[in-house]
Amino acid sequence: MAPRQTKTDTPEVIDAAEAVANLQSEASAHVMTVNKAFGITEYNLEAALSRLRGLMATASQTMLEIGETLALIHAKESPEDFHNILNQAGLEDRTARRMMQAARKFRLGLTKPQAAALQDLSRGTLLELLVLDDEEVAELANGGTVLDMTLDEVAAMPTSKLRAELRKIGRASCR
Repeated sequence: MAPRQTKTDTPEVIDAAEAVANLQSEASAHVMTVNKAFGITEYNLEAALSRLRGLMATASQTMLEIGETLALIHAKESPEDFHNILNQAGLEDRTARRMMQAARKFRLGLTKPQAAALQDLSRGTLLELLVLDDEEVAELANGGTVLDMTLDEVAAMPTSKLRAELRKIGRASCR
């Protein structure tokens, strides 16, 4: 049987300043660990954001190149062989098909200047824009508006918000 606690037991008093100092110390130690792991000597937010934007644009272009390569393989191989190739590459069929669709729409279906206008869009944004007609994509790339949005507005919009906007008008992508 557990001993009875008396009503005179008082809870431990926590010193707020000490707790904040401990949390800051832990956060600082975590930052140092991350910096050391990645070989970073000095953190600069602007440099990190610039690098992030570049990597995101590269990811979009890489996705389109993967889509082009998959479309080439798909055109040359039997459906069974193509499925086996996807398994070897570790790609799901649905993902591969969306990448091929994106490559066709955003690379083959556009002029070079139009494709260049879309090159900085994120991978997620490009995938959401697959629901647009080819003419709508071209209009957006040419500086026009589609669904009352300009390319700059689409580019600045989080993917989740773009998806919600497309759903409002019944154009949501099938995930």
